[in-house]
Amino acid sequence: MKNFPVNVDGKEYWISRSNAVVGIVFKWENGQYYILANKRGNGCPDYVGKWNIPCGYVDYNESILDAVSREIFEETGLLIPKKDWKLCAVSSDPSDEKQTISFRFYTIYWNGYGNLTSENSEPDEVDEIKWIPFSEVENYEWAFNQLQVIMDFIEEVESGELSNEKVKVY
Repeated sequence: MKNFPVNVDGKEYWISRSNAVVGIVFKWENGQYYILANKRGNGCPDYVGKWNIPCGYVDYNESILDAVSREIFEETGLLIPKKDWKLCAVSSDPSDEKQTISFRFYTIYWNGYGNLTSENSEPDEVDEIKWIPFSEVENYEWAFNQLQVIMDFIEEVESGELSNEKVKVY
């Protein structure tokens, strides 16, 4: 399928692949690393009951940094400023399930971001939010291809190679 035009209120727009953001938040506590995740609720269109890294689509007239901060706030209640995000990967492989172009960001958690809550999310979008130890991520059922995303991220953190100066593009 090719891109195609649609007309809305007399203005032409082109429909093409969607853009999404993934917000990887991690922390060091009690001698181990944790990653922030949420369990998808009945209000989600797919992967209900599976765990995921907070993520979502970029809205019209929204930057990717605004989008990742908004998605994290909606799904976890944390207020993370745009300046604290670091781009770590871009996935644009058209063989991925929905052909979404995903911009993966990460940040290190600190208490000033607030408390975990899903009260800002779409109705029934989030069932649970928790910090999952790196050592336990394989014990969870993950939505999308996020187990691989997390395992790649863990490898970079543990090897000390995590850097926004060398963004991975897939």
